[in-house]
Amino acid sequence: MNIHNKLEYLKERKNYSGHAHSIKTHLKPILSKSNELRKRWMWELLQNASDLGNEINAEFEFLDNFLIFRHNGEPFTLDQAYNLIKPESSKDNKSTESKSVIGQFGTGFISTHILSKKIAVSGVVEHSEEDKYFRFSFNLDRSEREDKNFLIQSIKDSEKEYRDSLIEIEDYSPSDFDTEFVYQIDDTYSSIVGNQIIEDGFDSFLELIPFVFAFRPQLKKIN
Repeated sequence: MNIHNKLEYLKERKNYSGHAHSIKTHLKPILSKSNELRKRWMWELLQNASDLGNEINAEFEFLDNFLIFRHNGEPFTLDQAYNLIKPESSKDNKSTESKSVIGQFGTGFISTHILSKKIAVSGVVEHSEEDKYFRFSFNLDRSEREDKNFLIQSIKDSEKEYRDSLIEIEDYSPSDFDTEFVYQIDDTYSSIVGNQIIEDGFDSFLELIPFVFAFRPQLKKIN
């Protein structure tokens, strides 16, 4: 590898390194904080959905090996969808690592990986500059949560899937559930049992539902 190619390689690696480090840091507590997260994952998904509109209907579908979460929130901006793939890196890594990152702003969605190593995401994005709408889909693979090189490649793979999947929608009109997240709950991290996480989350949700609606009035209906 000549010096110019080496510099280009290092430039690209540094560009992705901070984002991979952020993902790695926020995935780290999934096992140590599993008792807390198993009660929070439904709230994290509903909280994110409620940020995308004022009349939000949401739906959880439980299948044998899958959990599907859908909502009718407004289309993502291009950046909002991209931020699921490449979340902002921590400005102060030492500060972040010295605290529990569960519950900090921007980490809630990553914590839903307690349900599955992989998440299939699909939805609609708005290209506001041209007033156009596009369907998209991509996978988030965090199978090797402590391997920085794996996470860098995973980010790149998701970016490509995002770009390649964009299909323009003619005469877009919102449907009931344009946004969908699919979790394969039989593919979890060691010591975590997906079906048990589902049961614990649902039990906690039944206790917290009055507070969910009270603190998130944007949520109108949850099936």
